[in-house]
Amino acid sequence: MEAATRFLAEDQAGFASAKQGVFKLNPSYSRFYLIVGEFAEWEHRYDEIVAMMREAVKVDPMDAKAYAALGLNLIRNGEDKAGLEQLNKAWTRDKYNVRVFNTLNLFEDTIAKDYVTVDGTAFRIRYHKQERRILERYVPQMLDQAWASMVRRYGFTPKVPVGVELYADSQHFSVRTSGLPNVGIQGVCFGKTLAALSPSAGRFNWGMILWHELSHVFHIQQSRNRVPRWFTEGLAEYETIIQRPEWRREEHLALYHGLRDDKIPKVANFNRAFTHVDSPQDITMAYFAASQITVFLADEFGFDKVVAHLPAWGKGLPTPEVVQQTLGISPDELDERFRKWLEPRLARYEKQFVPDLRPPKTLEEARKALAAEPKSAKKHVKLALAMLREGKVQEAQSTLKLALRIDPKEPDALFLQVRLAMQDKDLDEAEQLVQQLIKNGNDGYAVSMKAADIAEIKEDKEAMGKYLRAAHRHDPSQAEPLQALYDLAKKDKDENGQLGALRQLAKLEQHDRRVFGRLLGLLVKRGYWKEASAVGSSAIYVDVANPEIHWNYARALARTGKHISAIRELNSAILSRPEPKDAVAIYQMMAEGYRKLGKKDYAAKADKYAQQMAAIKPRPPVGAPPAGHP
Repeated sequence: MEAATRFLAEDQAGFASAKQGVFKLNPSYSRFYLIVGEFAEWEHRYDEIVAMMREAVKVDPMDAKAYAALGLNLIRNGEDKAGLEQLNKAWTRDKYNVRVFNTLNLFEDTIAKDYVTVDGTAFRIRYHKQERRILERYVPQMLDQAWASMVRRYGFTPKVPVGVELYADSQHFSVRTSGLPNVGIQGVCFGKTLAALSPSAGRFNWGMILWHELSHVFHIQQSRNRVPRWFTEGLAEYETIIQRPEWRREEHLALYHGLRDDKIPKVANFNRAFTHVDSPQDITMAYFAASQITVFLADEFGFDKVVAHLPAWGKGLPTPEVVQQTLGISPDELDERFRKWLEPRLARYEKQFVPDLRPPKTLEEARKALAAEPKSAKKHVKLALAMLREGKVQEAQSTLKLALRIDPKEPDALFLQVRLAMQDKDLDEAEQLVQQLIKNGNDGYAVSMKAADIAEIKEDKEAMGKYLRAAHRHDPSQAEPLQALYDLAKKDKDENGQLGALRQLAKLEQHDRRVFGRLLGLLVKRGYWKEASAVGSSAIYVDVANPEIHWNYARALARTGKHISAIRELNSAILSRPEPKDAVAIYQMMAEGYRKLGKKDYAAKADKYAQQMAAIKPRPPVGAPPAGHP
């Protein structure tokens, strides 16, 4: 452990001394390298892990775990053949290492049969064979765009080729990145290679994920694998923020909660926001907080100063020195200025009631806190929250009544009572409590959403719409009221209402293919061709294998005079396997486009394909009886 701390502190002499002390005690203790390597992995030090594991197998040629770590990290570095060789050595020595077993099966069975790797100038891209034709039309082009942009802005060119691996199955991706079947993320970067779920593996924005992960290649290599996680994640988020407006995450409420709950560490120790978390929401908050630090740095000091942090870390300097050297201020001053910068951006939450319903860690802790302040209404609320977590509902309700005796306007107590009344289906009581909160001046997003929920259960559409619109005004960064407003408008067959909600949702829901598909379809129906063209370019990154997306996008492109691009999208629509009747219309539109471009031969071919598709009988619905069956 002493050696690990010296290694991470860039103290080469201290590391060598601790290492010497270990091997003096036990010359065959190859586990030394595995222990240090585990901490090195947290810091992206993959090349050094490979070097350590090579030393480990020299110390103990029978150390199966060392061979496994060597093989896995060689693969992470893009050296698949060498990595598999070492993993097979690990397997011959230990038939019970599940990571080795899974990884060998993935590479020797699945990847060898179902995937193909395509070499380019800067990238080596792995596709699932069934996805290759459609993805090759978009992925390399986007990666080349990102590469050129980042090389220019970072003033740095990473080592090539960069491996980009797209997995059509979440298990394939998880095993590739961790050796286990459910890693629970969408993309990961190892410095020289990156792996991600492909579009068919989940509903997410593949363009946003790849742009984010590719930027890590620059951060990790330019810093010689020493960039802190908070900085590289924040900078990767910043990359997507500046690339496309809809790739901007909106997590201001989570950030406000994080600041209020003292979960935003100071810059010198910001990695704790990623490593010490209580829930997935804390991770979301950490990413957004890190991104906002980067936005602040770029706004206040310029992007060149942001980039200057990377080579400074590459010299082995600790974060406080890196900040002082690149920005000319101390980390404490940076924290102070960042929080000051945040104030107007989070001001909306200071002007409304934001419930604080985070329970204490234990019921005993809550009881002690109340004993210290027995006349505190807020401490009573915290005790009630702890009781609810333990399933003590009646005790919690009694405690809330005590809180309201002390302070009849205590908003958290009233809000919690609203929730309990709704659980008991006492809508009149819940509605009365909501109105009491509003009358007391404690209105806000959360209160308006509760009022909307009550109105929905009571089937009062007018009141529901009123409170949903109020919730949106309180916090425009939240998607939930807009989704509900869209549903209301759809029930009422109100296309204007649907369009208004979808336009706002498209700015917030970067990964929701339904939003982009519906918005694009409505814009095409209305003939808003210029706007449809812009939305179509965004929809590709969310639903690239949907023929309807390509078809509608092509219509918008054609109507704005971009006939070559329209034909390209029509070809993509065909590659996405539309129904035969749709294929007929797509080929007919393609023929018309070729005629406008003066390409009569191509137009004739498209007409011929349209006739062939028209002759194909429609596919029977799932579960339909076979032809001829009575």
